[in-house]
This record gives sequence, C-alpha cells and structure tokens, in this order.
Amino acid sequence: MNYQNCEQYRIFNNDILLFDNATSARTSLNTISNYAKNILAKLSLMRDKVELCDFRIDINNKQFLCHKFLLIATSDYFKAMFNGNMNESQSNHVELKGFENSSHGVESMINFCYSGSLQITFDNIDQLLNAATHLQIKHAIDLCSQFLIESCSINNCIDIYKIADFYSLTNVLDIVHLFISKNFLSLMFHAPEQFEQLTYEQIYQELSCDTLEMNTYNEYDLFVMACTWIEANRIEREKYAIDLLKLIRFMLMTPEQLCDHVRKHELININEQSRKLVEDALCYYASPNRQPLLNNIQCQIRNEPILVAIGEIELFTLNTTLDRWETLCQAPLEENYPYPFSAITVNNYLYVLGTRRSSSEEYKSCYRFSARTCEWTKLQNLLHDRSRFAAVHIDKYIYIMGGFEGFKRTTRISVNTIERYSIENDQRESFSADGQQLSSLAACTYNNSIYLGGGKNGQ
Repeated sequence: MNYQNCEQYRIFNNDILLFDNATSARTSLNTISNYAKNILAKLSLMRDKVELCDFRIDINNKQFLCHKFLLIATSDYFKAMFNGNMNESQSNHVELKGFENSSHGVESMINFCYSGSLQITFDNIDQLLNAATHLQIKHAIDLCSQFLIESCSINNCIDIYKIADFYSLTNVLDIVHLFISKNFLSLMFHAPEQFEQLTYEQIYQELSCDTLEMNTYNEYDLFVMACTWIEANRIEREKYAIDLLKLIRFMLMTPEQLCDHVRKHELININEQSRKLVEDALCYYASPNRQPLLNNIQCQIRNEPILVAIGEIELFTLNTTLDRWETLCQAPLEENYPYPFSAITVNNYLYVLGTRRSSSEEYKSCYRFSARTCEWTKLQNLLHDRSRFAAVHIDKYIYIMGGFEGFKRTTRISVNTIERYSIENDQRESFSADGQQLSSLAACTYNNSIYLGGGKNGQ
C-alpha cells in the first residue's frame, strides 16, 4: 500500500498510524478528577513534614510553618503583605497580633488554606470569623456565612444577626433580617430571650412596617410586644416609649381591647401624647360611618395588598402563594341572584350597592365590608330600585348613576336620577339626570370629575 497518498500518516514503533483531516484537527479538554484536592493534600503532607516551607507565622508563642505561595493564593491579607513595601515582604516570618483569645481561629485558617475545609460550630464561629476577616480569606468567610444562614432559627436569630453585623456579613444580615421580619411576632411568645435583645432600631423598623406578617396575631399583640421590650430594660428604654407607641395602630384594635387593657396600661399614662393615641382610637369607633374617610397610618391595615372578588354569596381572596382563590367570608347577598349590584372601595372598605337578600326585596340594599374586622354593616337603602348602574367615590360621597329599575330584562325602565350617598352621615339625596339614560355603563373619576363610558340606552 502506498501510504504516501494518505492525507496524514505517522510511524510509531514501526507501526503506521493513519489520520484524516477531521481526526487531526480534533481537540478535547481532559481533566483529572480531584486534581486540585490531591495537590492540596500533597502540600499539606509537605507542611507536616516541613518540606520546602519558606514562611513562618508566629502567634501567642505558637509557630506555624507554611508555604508562602499558598498564603498568597488564598489570603488577600498575605498577598498585599508580600506584594507591598512592608517589612514582612522581605522576611521569612510574621508575628500576628490581636489574636490573644483566638489563636485557634488562625490555626484553623492556615489548615483551611491547605484543605478547603472548616469545622464550624457556634462555639468557634466567632474565632473563625475573627481570623478569616482579618486575614481576608474570602472562601472561609463564605463558609462561615453559609453556616450562620443554615443555622438560623427563632431561638438564635438575634445572636446570629449580632455576629453578622459585627463582621459586616451583608448577605447574612439581609437573610436574617428577612427571617426576623417574618417571625417577628413569634419571637416574644416563643423566644423571649432573643426578643429582648432586639435593638431600638430593629423594633422600630419592624413596628413601622406596612407589610408585617400578622398571621394569627393582631395589633394588640404588637402593643404588648412594644411594652414588653421597654419593660425588659425600663431604665434605658423608657425614653423610646412614645416613639414606639406612635407606631402602634390603635384604631385596628377592638374597643374592648382599648378600654379593658390598653387605656389602663402604665406606659399609656406616662404622658399626654400616649393617652391621646388611645382617645383618638376610641373616637374612631364612636363614629363608624366616618371610618372610611380617615386615611391616616393609624387605621391602615398591615400586610400585603390582596385581590378580592365578590360573586354569589361569598367573598373570595386570591392566595398568591398557592395561586388559588379562597373564601374570605359570606356576603349578605341573595343566593343565585346577586349580580346586578355595583361594588367600589373607599380606603380599604368595600361598598356593595343595589342588591337584595331575598326575592321579595327590591334591588336597593347596600352594605359595607370592613377588611379590618371581616364584618358587614347594613347601610341605608338606595332611593330607587335599580340594577346595572355605575358608582364612583369622590371626597365624602358615593355617586350612583344610570341603570334600570328592577332586574328583568323584559321590563327595562331607565332610572333618570343620580343618587349621592353621604359616607359620613349614611344619608342619600337624589338629582335629576340630564341627557340620555344608560345602563350597563362604566364610570371613573379624574380631578374630582366623573366620566361615563359605554352603556346601553333604555331600549
């Protein structure tokens, strides 16, 4: 065979190997598993045998021989030392100071440089972080941070937060802060020792939060928490009392809680400001019709906004976590025939207008739903029996426009009046409507003006 005609050939040990162009151009990256680990193991063995060690670390009368190049590769502290103009850059040893009580931490860091492994416990985490942050060994800091995050529980979250704050572990701080926020109300009842360690800044931040997860707790529980935290160190913390009490939303408590417990509490009676907070809340309950018109922080519900749907005889809310609709409560509507009504919201109060609870009633009934108490309140009826109308809110009034009498499609008679409902007084008045009468229309407001769109005439 004439091998000279082949594209490529090579003689190896008197054997002829043939290649085509595709084979000769092929490349691949082949890796030996555990190569880096094996190299570190070899270096660690060399250190144990004191082979080629070219640097010594002195600390608390202890000496650690090691390899300079490995220190440079793993520690930014040593890298800066050896690459700079420090005296140690020309020396074969350095004495580390400031580790009088944590020489174990430095020894663990040296061992980490040769193994990539750390044995971490709550007993040694402070020494490890002290050495790791001082020597700027990032991977060791990351391992300690991960340990703190994975170990965080309601029984140690404040301790972990303090450690992370002291060593400026921002990723740990963010996660632990979120954990504390999600479990804030549980701290006092299930981990009082941790709760009492909260700083003023921490408890202030949590009580200020609009999205605080209340779960089975209520605003009265927050009041108890604030008082408990102050009384845990009354001498030092009483100066914060009024600032913390201003964050409690007394208008979200029940009148019974306010009268039987809150008003009698010692911290409420320390000055006029705190007493006024409770008196304002009692006045809030004394005028239920005016409640939707108050839009200050004291009566704003905490937690995330929710989507509510009202259809037949139930009020539904969307659980965004589980992606499903759940029943919130029963609605005061006639079963099977509730839908000609209109619904609007006024400062987190839901108004359902123009419904009925039985077939013998006209479509005049009106109700108000409070998300604060999950209760319905009966309001004054509409002046006219009407359905398929539009309703909007401006200032202290709800305006009702359009629609037709009754509900039956075969006997449609347009309503030629506009009703104005006073939220403050629960009273209605009627005005003649100019222009074409419409039903099934849409309405919105802009700059205190009402805009109507769509709809059908009375025919």
